[in-house]
Amino acid sequence: TKWIKSYPKSHENSLIYHKRGFCKSKLAEHKSAIADYNKAIKVNPKNYESYIGRAISEHALGNCQEALNDYTKAIQLTTDRKSYFFKPSDGAMARANAYLARAKYKYKLDDYEGASLDATLAIESDPGNCEAYKCRGCCKRRLGDLRGEIQDYQELITTHPYSSDSDLVHRCATIQSELHNYQEAIDYYSMAIQLDPENAILYNKRGLLKVKLKDRQSALNDYMKAIELDPNYADSYVSRGLLREKNLD
Repeated sequence: TKWIKSYPKSHENSLIYHKRGFCKSKLAEHKSAIADYNKAIKVNPKNYESYIGRAISEHALGNCQEALNDYTKAIQLTTDRKSYFFKPSDGAMARANAYLARAKYKYKLDDYEGASLDATLAIESDPGNCEAYKCRGCCKRRLGDLRGEIQDYQELITTHPYSSDSDLVHRCATIQSELHNYQEAIDYYSMAIQLDPENAILYNKRGLLKVKLKDRQSALNDYMKAIELDPNYADSYVSRGLLREKNLD
């Protein structure tokens, strides 16, 4: 605000207005944020990020069509070769981010097929966009395609191992369990435990699957480890108690 007052005619005000709009959006001051994004766009009509920012605030105000229009405009700007990008790779990454932003918006509108398509376009624009794989995986779950969901996560883990975290691997374990692939699920839980060795929930869930495969002693060891890590985690005590009852049969 101080910069804008000091230099009212500066071209750099596009970025300043954009940043102030972003801050206002975070403070849920969406009408004021939109006003700043409008000013940023007036100064620099090719700044696709301002359209995305304005779309977020429009959605917060319930203006769905306006938001969708802004996301689409952002994509058009990142596709236009006359835009302000200096390298083709910069334009590809920006285009991927724009498609991903629209995909996430469509997901909020329960348009899972549309969101999945946009996530795919994001991946095609920038195969290194890890969030796009996760977004498409979530869409496939909503569409009932569990095998497609885990395929996206597996590809992400294989091609971008640096992006793998325990939550992502945990998702893979959950899907394999839902598909009744218990050994594969156990393997993923073991991988997740390597990434997050202090997580009692992971040990407990791995133990539950080991019981399904009749590996009761190993399951008991997992329950004991979960209790050791978190003595207040009630599920592990329940799991251990049920297992001991089975061992008495």
